[in-house]
Amino acid sequence: MSFRKYLNIVYTILFGFTLVFSVEAQELRILPLGNSITRGSMCTNGDIYNCVHLPDAQAIGYRHRLITLMNNAGYDFDFIGNYKYGYGTMSDPDNAGFSAIRDNWLADIMETGTSTHTGQVTPGPFLNYYPTDIILLHIGTNDVSAGDYYVNDVERILEAIDDYEDANGEPILVFLARIISRQNKSCNTDYGTKTFNNRLVSMAQSRINNGDHVVIVDMECGAGINYYTDIIDQVHPNQTGYDKMADKWFEAIENYNSAPSVSQIPDQAIDRGGQFSQITLDNFVTDAEDNPQDITWSVFPESPQHFSITIDENRVATISPLHSDWSGSETIEFVATDRGRVITSLQRSDNCLTQFTINWTPEIIGQQPLFTPEGTSLEISLDDLIIVEPDKAPAGLELIVEAGNNYTVASHTITPDQYFFGQLTVPVKIVADAKESDTYYLDVEVTDVNHPPVITSSPVLSAKAGDQYVYTLVADDEDPGDVLSYSAIEKPTWLQINENTGLVTGTPSINDTGFPSIKLRVYDGEYEDVQSYTLEVLAYNLPPVVVTEPKDTAIVAKTYTYGIQANDPEDATLFYFAKTVPEWLVFYPSTQVLIGVPDYEDVGENLVVLCVSDQNDTTYQAFVINVTFASYIGEPELHEINLVYPNPATHQLFINLNELPNIQNGVIFELFDLTGKKVIHKELGDPHSEIRLLGIGLNDGVYLYRLTDRALRVPLHTGKLLLRLSGE
Repeated sequence: MSFRKYLNIVYTILFGFTLVFSVEAQELRILPLGNSITRGSMCTNGDIYNCVHLPDAQAIGYRHRLITLMNNAGYDFDFIGNYKYGYGTMSDPDNAGFSAIRDNWLADIMETGTSTHTGQVTPGPFLNYYPTDIILLHIGTNDVSAGDYYVNDVERILEAIDDYEDANGEPILVFLARIISRQNKSCNTDYGTKTFNNRLVSMAQSRINNGDHVVIVDMECGAGINYYTDIIDQVHPNQTGYDKMADKWFEAIENYNSAPSVSQIPDQAIDRGGQFSQITLDNFVTDAEDNPQDITWSVFPESPQHFSITIDENRVATISPLHSDWSGSETIEFVATDRGRVITSLQRSDNCLTQFTINWTPEIIGQQPLFTPEGTSLEISLDDLIIVEPDKAPAGLELIVEAGNNYTVASHTITPDQYFFGQLTVPVKIVADAKESDTYYLDVEVTDVNHPPVITSSPVLSAKAGDQYVYTLVADDEDPGDVLSYSAIEKPTWLQINENTGLVTGTPSINDTGFPSIKLRVYDGEYEDVQSYTLEVLAYNLPPVVVTEPKDTAIVAKTYTYGIQANDPEDATLFYFAKTVPEWLVFYPSTQVLIGVPDYEDVGENLVVLCVSDQNDTTYQAFVINVTFASYIGEPELHEINLVYPNPATHQLFINLNELPNIQNGVIFELFDLTGKKVIHKELGDPHSEIRLLGIGLNDGVYLYRLTDRALRVPLHTGKLLLRLSGE
């Protein structure tokens, strides 16, 4: 909210730049702040002077609908505050709605954490303990009721927010409401409300003009509240009225920052070897709140497959091909993200898709070995050439063979000069769609008559996944001085050939089953022989492997747990189930957890057989759990005292705090599922507390619990808890 902080943010964006990066959404912290209207209060009998109060668990106010609206809009947010009202309905009931509070008392709390109305709320300034990004401030109703129409203390609240910003360097955006009118008093008709709101707007506008991050929200007249039908008592809305307040809060948040508008960046195309024009991104974006230089650009994918993209400090994008011999098209998404005005969690983005194309052009990048006996003509064909990306070449590719030294040429046929032997250098080109390649110089070896090698071995035609395949390629050559080399023209990736011995080896995996084509080559330096065959790779299955060891002992009346885990060599989906378990144990296939509490009658050896299957084979883990009594007599240790019971639990839990030492500040009970998600948070004051488990969305399974000192935030006790809410 501080103008000083706004200048610092602008300086960082203007003078500290970053190349391409992705903006990650941050959780938006929202503090609903005010009096009983923020709490969600209403007198169900319609009279604030003889009020039948709405219970804490049902006081959802405007907050419940606001949560729904923001969830539907895709916001990642968290309500904060020192109170929890509406917890019977809301998953996030946190707020700072102080019933019956006036603006001077709320200002005291914001400045010091304490007021004469509430006593101590926090040990120091309120925001030090409840830091936030957004404050929804609706305050003044009780002051108007008392005939106090001045807003000096509301300004103190805003000053306290400024003090926090200055001390912590964290901007806060305040949505300041023109407070709602009273029952049967249409907007702008109640003298006190109208006078208060006019002064509030005047004060707030002055601060806004000086750089404060304040947004005035016309809750009195702009929310559509009918003060005859939407108010339940003299000052509190009914739920319809609260929902209209939620709509107005949401409208203010949603409209605070508009997204940038990105115009289409034109598609670009170049020939291979060329360079794309640089793109000045400022020319393709507008934003109502930000200048182009304040926009952050990123691309998706962050690392394109075929291009390198950099964006410099002037927001100029340079696009370069990663591979000089690649052609084709790739679509890049350019994303422009604004600053969110004040709060980065309110950043918005827009994007466009641009296609970058490198046209295929003819290019010769290599050749096959070419030999001809002395005086013997040789016809050169396209198959003798290695061209770039042959699969992308157009039909009708043309070959040009040019004249050179020590040979004559007729069309595509060269004839070495009489008595010449050695290496010929033959210039060739290819032409496609009237585009001509650079000249490539073929090497053609003119030699004495040489006998080609002949392959004499027969291939092994089958292999089994998981077993080594072995075949030796054997060839004869009539020329004693020839050195043969062996290679593969076509083969699966798992197969290798020794170029000196012709030994072909490799081990296929289960994913390699099928009929791969194999083409092996033996070469004597001039001539070659090729052997082609189809190999059948047969499949078989490897069973799952259990990688965990169970505990083989259990103690009467103590919870036994074991989580089984297995791996499958073929990465198949595994299914867990129990074949044999004693009655005191239960196996949960979804979490792979075995859990239970043995009784006295279970003492002795208990056979357990757990199973894991990949739907082809099943692996069994059989073990014996020896149930015994505890090995000592005396006072139990803390972790053996039934602080949280029963375990397993069905519909309720009991917490005995008398066994915990030095408890003076109260205790917080928290319950987590096995993913670490918190599912219950409750502050306990009674040494014997009860927690209801039904109706709050919990499922059967294993959970972890923790007892924490409420003031010191020190863990006092942890443990595991089995819930059987279905009663089975």
